[in-house]
Amino acid sequence: IYGAFTDIEVNGTSLAAGMPVFSVWRAPTDNDRNIRNAWQEEGYDRLSMRPYKVEVAACGPDRVTLQVAWSLGGYIRKPVLRGNVSWTVFGNGEILMETDAVVREGVPFLPRFGLRWTLPEGFEQVSFFGYGPHESYQDKKQSTWMSRFDTTVGAMHEPYLKPQENGSHVGTEWACVRNELGEGLKFTADGSFSFQAAHYPPEQLSAAMHPHELETIGE
Repeated sequence: IYGAFTDIEVNGTSLAAGMPVFSVWRAPTDNDRNIRNAWQEEGYDRLSMRPYKVEVAACGPDRVTLQVAWSLGGYIRKPVLRGNVSWTVFGNGEILMETDAVVREGVPFLPRFGLRWTLPEGFEQVSFFGYGPHESYQDKKQSTWMSRFDTTVGAMHEPYLKPQENGSHVGTEWACVRNELGEGLKFTADGSFSFQAAHYPPEQLSAAMHPHELETIGE
C-alpha cells in the first residue's frame, strides 16, 4: 500500500518510528533567502511519496526483493520526481536499497535528495567515518578532517540564531546510530555520502524564527 517499510524489528527492538521515505527538503539557510520562495512555490516543503506499483521481484531462502515505482509530489502540481526503488532484505539482516529518479524539467534545483529515516526514542549514540568533528558541507569543510568520530544526536545540532539546515557531514563512508544497548543501524553506500542525525525535523527548523521555538521530537 505504502511502498515502504512500516516497521523493522530485530530481536524485539523496533528500528523505525515511521516509514523511511525519500525527501528533497531541508531547512533553508541564510544563503537560500533568494531561492527559498521558488522552492516553496513549487511545494518542495510539503511533498509526499506516492507508490504506483509494488511487487515482489525475487524471493529465495536468503533474500527477498521488493520493487516500487514512486513519485514525490504535492497538490495541484505535477510530481517533482518520479523514480523506481528496489529493497533487498537479506537473511543476515542487511538491507540493500537501489534507486533512480528523474526530476521534472523546468523546476528549481532541488535543496537535496535523500532518504529520511526516523528512529524510535533512545537512539542517541552516533559514530561515523567522515569529515568532522563539527558540521561539514561540500562548500564548508576546510576546518574539518577525515576520521572516525563518536558523538550524540544532540551534540550534532548547531544552534544558529535563526534555525536552519545544520549538522550534516559530507564525505561520510559509514554511519551508525545506536541505543544504550548497542542496537541500531549502520548506513553505508557504494561511494561517500552526506548524513545528519537530528532531533528537529526540517519542517520545524524552517518554521522557527528563534532557537527557543524548537521542540525536540524525542526521536
